[in-house]
Amino acid sequence: MKKTLTIIATVALAIYFNPITLKAQCTFCPGSTITGTGASALGSNNTVSGTNSTAIGNGNILSSGSGFIAGAQSKINSSSGNSYIIGGLNTIFTGGQESYIFGSGSEALASRVMLIGHRLKSGSTNQIIIGAGPVGGFLTCNKMHSLAVGFKSTFPTFFVSESPSNVLTGMVSIGNTTNPLAKLHIRADSVENATLLLEATGKDKISSFIMAGGQAYFGTASNNHSLSFVTGISNTRMFIDGTSGNVAIGNSIDPKARLHILADGNQDASILLESTSTGRTGGIFFSGGAVNIGTLDKDQPISFFTSGTELRMNIDPEGNVGIGVASPQHKLHVAGGAKFDNQVFIDAGGLYVNGEIKAKKYLATLTPFPDFVFLPDYNLLSLNEVESFISENGHLPGVPSAATVEKNGIELGEMNAMLLQKIEELTLYIIAQDKKIQALETVVNTPK
Repeated sequence: MKKTLTIIATVALAIYFNPITLKAQCTFCPGSTITGTGASALGSNNTVSGTNSTAIGNGNILSSGSGFIAGAQSKINSSSGNSYIIGGLNTIFTGGQESYIFGSGSEALASRVMLIGHRLKSGSTNQIIIGAGPVGGFLTCNKMHSLAVGFKSTFPTFFVSESPSNVLTGMVSIGNTTNPLAKLHIRADSVENATLLLEATGKDKISSFIMAGGQAYFGTASNNHSLSFVTGISNTRMFIDGTSGNVAIGNSIDPKARLHILADGNQDASILLESTSTGRTGGIFFSGGAVNIGTLDKDQPISFFTSGTELRMNIDPEGNVGIGVASPQHKLHVAGGAKFDNQVFIDAGGLYVNGEIKAKKYLATLTPFPDFVFLPDYNLLSLNEVESFISENGHLPGVPSAATVEKNGIELGEMNAMLLQKIEELTLYIIAQDKKIQALETVVNTPK
């Protein structure tokens, strides 16, 4: 039996590849029909019509084309030149030139197609389809210049697209798409998550990229495995600690906080925030041992919010600080009360309060203090001079008028010193008056 099959196959190949040595319209089994020049049949119930065609098997049909059939119940229709079928129940339709089918139950609808497997159907030219379609259906691909692979499905699981030019390469898709948008495009079915899983030999050495529920997840399978982002083979750019969850940016694999930024060499550690819509830029910079927080735009403020929209503090471009104030009018502008548990030093500019100041202790330092009133060379006005000044000016000498106070206010320390000066002057007047009284009492009480 084996020897007989070998002879049959040898004769069939000789018929196809050496048409010059065989006569046209040859048949080797009863019931075959042959028409045309150079057509050959080996088997029963075969119909061969056309030039340079060959049929091997039962129930096969060649019609007006150059083709080769090896199998049962296959067809090559007209104008399907230089096409081959090896298998059964296959069909290469009209126009399917230079097409090949290896397997059974497949259909080639266009030219330059290769189908390897079962229940496959080409929908365009220059295709290779490998696999098996579902029972009662076909694995189908309609993309030109492509490779499709799938099993028990009407849609390919693996797909390679055409190259955009002869110096560029195509794209690959895995899953439910024949239109890849990247070099590797993974598209899950409706009941799946799109997942890329990387596994090294060894227990729990797995990492994955998962797209599920509108969110992308990238990580490791074990809680204590860390995640590194590396460039240049060994330069760590970002590191996520698998145990603590801390993140390091820079060449570090030991983050000390939730976000740890480590600058290289002579770089500054920085976080830069930029708005593409407004072109505004701000950031946090650590340089020269100092932390700097600010904007890179001279006309932009720095604002601090809570609850999303509640302004708590604002620093305007002039350097004024507002607490609860959007547009501070002074170096420190507070809307509301303020409490200081320690000393407050104001070197210049003054402190403006539009309201009450309550204090248990008020300390003012003045130079000179009014004790100079008691010095021998102090020019103490006489009471007549004081009376004359009051008559002319309506206030004590050395004391601002009511109009001046209403316009400019008063300095409490100076005012207290001024009042003390007047008290000391009154003391001197009282002492002088007391001496006069004592002298008069002496005169009155002296017997005459």
